[in-house]
Formats: sequence, C-alpha cells, structure tokens
Amino acid sequence: MRWHRRHTRHRTLGGLLVLCGLVLLAMSSGIASAGPAFAAEEVGSPSDPDASPLTGDAQTIGFDFSYTKPDPRKMADAGYEFAIGYVSPNPAKNLTARQLAAYRKAGHRVGLIWESTSARALAGGAAGKADGEAAEKQANALGYPVDAVMFFAVDVNTTPRDYPAIQKYAEGFNEATRRPVGIFGEADVIDHFVTPGRSPVKYGWQTAAWSAGRLSAKANLYKRIGHPSRPVPRGISPKAFDECVAILPVPLAR
Repeated sequence: MRWHRRHTRHRTLGGLLVLCGLVLLAMSSGIASAGPAFAAEEVGSPSDPDASPLTGDAQTIGFDFSYTKPDPRKMADAGYEFAIGYVSPNPAKNLTARQLAAYRKAGHRVGLIWESTSARALAGGAAGKADGEAAEKQANALGYPVDAVMFFAVDVNTTPRDYPAIQKYAEGFNEATRRPVGIFGEADVIDHFVTPGRSPVKYGWQTAAWSAGRLSAKANLYKRIGHPSRPVPRGISPKAFDECVAILPVPLAR
C-alpha cells in the first residue's frame, strides 16, 4: 500500500513535468512565430482622400522632423497621417523606440531616413556599406519592420558628375540592409536612381529644393516648402517639421 502511494506520487510528479514541458514548448513555439511587434503598410494608394494641388492625384499628408519631435497627438489631430524620423550617428537627431511607439499609438505610420552629413552619399561605396550597417543596427533596435522602407539622404544640389559616387553608395547601402531602400533628393536624383520594385533603390522621396518646381514621376513622397495642406498645431513651431505628401505607394511601419 505504501509502495502504491509512492508510485502514485511519482507518476503525478512525472505527469506535471511532462505537462510543464509541453507548456514551455508551446510558449517557445509561439514566441518564435510571433515575428515583429508591428509590420509595414503602404501609404499613398489611390484610395487616399486628399487631392494634391500640385498633381491632382489622391495623396496622404504627413511630416518629417529631426531634432525637434512634434507632439504625436497634436499632429494627428491636425490631420497628419504619417511621420518620418531619422537614424544617424547623432542620438539627439534620432527617433527613439519610445517616440516611435508614441507616433504609432497616435495613429501615424512611421518611416525612417538615414543621414549623417548632407553630402555623405557622394563618398562612394565604402561609405554606403558603413552607413547601411549602422542604419540597419539602429532600425533593428527600434523594432522597425524589415519590409518597411529605409531612405538615405542626398541633401545637396547634385550634377551628373556626382552620380557614379552616389550609385556606389546606394549599392553599398543596399547590400548592408535587409530593408527596401529609398533615396531622398532633388527631382533629377529621383529620376536617375529610382527603379520601382528593383534594388538598389526601390523608392524615391523628392524634395522641392533644387527641383525647379518639377515633380518626378518616380517620387513616392514629396517634401513641400511650407505647410499648405494642414494647419500647424498650436504650440508647435512651423520650423519643427516639414510637410510631406505620399504620392505613390511606399511601405511604412504601422
């Protein structure tokens, strides 16, 4: 009888161990398959309701910023639908995970752009590879989706003689990141480097600067001068952000 009780306790303990093992296995399987906390979503589809005064096309209105981070809730209440922040060697300029989460919570889709110095892309392939690796590391730390775009900046007026160096930079940058790559620059830069759907540069973000009033047909995003489409929220300086519009679909974090 005593042997039977010991055997019962032994079997009960064994059953509990097996059950715990199954629970842990299920939990680890669930964690492994959970994937990132959030994913990418395209903005700029034809169903978006806002018509552009520049092109007449339906567009989504957003904003970009660097050192000053506009209040997410105020920007959402003013009608801005997406936000683009920076990753760079300068922590004061960069978007943090907490800030990214705040913009997402307010309803903004979020994109990232890498920029160290304005003319960095003219430094060629080795610079592109180093910057792509740094951008990838920072994006991973933020939990930024691997299917969301990572722009790099060509924030200077360029000429065709600059294009070979920029091409090498783009190739190096693309090789160093899993994310689809986009380029920021003037209309001529977007025309020359963007090949929609193909690496090394799949997406274009055009700035009005140096573009002489022309809009590239390859521009997914367009950075305007001033704030013509949405009010500047009370308490936020107009210099704290620039207005952007999504013209063609581009994947941002949602």
